[in-house]
Amino acid sequence: MEQGGTEVGLDTYLVGQAGLEGADGRYSMTRWRVSATHSHFTLGYTHRTFQWEDIGRLPFGNGRDDPWKDLHTVGLKAKYTGSISGPWRYYFSGEASSSFEDRVGSPSLDVLAAFGYNFSPRFKVRVGAAVLYHEVRVIAVPVAALKWWGGGKSAEEPLVSVSVGLPESTLTYHCSPELSFTASLLADSKVFRLSEHSPVFSEGFAETRDIITCLMVNYSPLPGLVLSGGLGYDFFRQMQLYDRHGDKQADYDVEGAWTGRLLIAYQF
Repeated sequence: MEQGGTEVGLDTYLVGQAGLEGADGRYSMTRWRVSATHSHFTLGYTHRTFQWEDIGRLPFGNGRDDPWKDLHTVGLKAKYTGSISGPWRYYFSGEASSSFEDRVGSPSLDVLAAFGYNFSPRFKVRVGAAVLYHEVRVIAVPVAALKWWGGGKSAEEPLVSVSVGLPESTLTYHCSPELSFTASLLADSKVFRLSEHSPVFSEGFAETRDIITCLMVNYSPLPGLVLSGGLGYDFFRQMQLYDRHGDKQADYDVEGAWTGRLLIAYQF
């Protein structure tokens, strides 16, 4: 997005039915997200709806009610980048968010800092670290990215663009200024505060972790407007459950699942 510009987006994501390893209960999930970005700031809201089957065979809950159905996330993110000296660059981002079942609270704070070196307009490297804070866990992870733009007229209009790194890698092939294909891989995690009346743990927490892959088709029918759709597969999925004090009570592996995604973004 151009510096100082504005972007609004709607992202829908469907995760197919999958079970927990060693249990007969299953669930699927539908997620949609709306976001607005202006200059350095992004405000977003995400809604997840879970559909459960064979609840009585799940290893948690009361065997009658859905463990949870609707989960929400609200967040505000700030992102800054600039030049230090010559080809050296700096990157900083911070996001404050809350993920919950029925009441805002238990905030998360994610902070990333990195330095980069531009070998050329077509080849850039970035390294740094990120800290993901929540009251039930604190994770420090390395952040790295190697970016390359190949072919085409310039780095702004390449034939192929590649970003290899942590926590996300992407490969995009540009057929034309209007049409492109993107393959991506992302490591994702989220902690949700459960309801006071949760059949799992009253005011406890549920954490999900996934490796998300996707192959997308991107089409821009008008300047600033991008329509994207694709299929993917989520794997290395895990679910952790915590009591209201943040003490881990259970840890489950979740089967992989096929996914579908539709995205609309408009810049102006």
